[in-house]
Amino acid sequence: MAKVIGCSEAASWLQPLLNGESAAKLMTLFGGDRISCVDEAVAVMVDGQIVGLATIAPNGESGSGKPTIVGAYVLPAFRGKGFGRQLLEFAIRRCLERGFMKIRLDVMSASVRYIVGFLPGELKSALDVVDCGDVLDSLLG
Repeated sequence: MAKVIGCSEAASWLQPLLNGESAAKLMTLFGGDRISCVDEAVAVMVDGQIVGLATIAPNGESGSGKPTIVGAYVLPAFRGKGFGRQLLEFAIRRCLERGFMKIRLDVMSASVRYIVGFLPGELKSALDVVDCGDVLDSLLG
């Protein structure tokens, strides 16, 4: 199940993770301006618990004016099970519901690049994909 959540709920889910093994990756995705520009998030839930999160910035990062899916993250135990694709599809659909016709997505890992490749055409065409290489993959070693 996926749902829209507020920034405070997203922050409370992220906070304990910032001290874990994925802290560097999470700070790259959600730290500094990357979270301050966000007005809502979407979450994927399993048994009532958030297992994945994507954040939406209606005016982009640093006020660029380009609606952006700023960060997307799925807990390691839930990867490879379709939750990442569900999360990204829901985030894009939420952006379209809000009237954003072109949505920026900075791709920073091979797994997100793979997911984008399998999105339905109508969702893929709404994206302005910026390939940033495998920045996040290199943080994990």
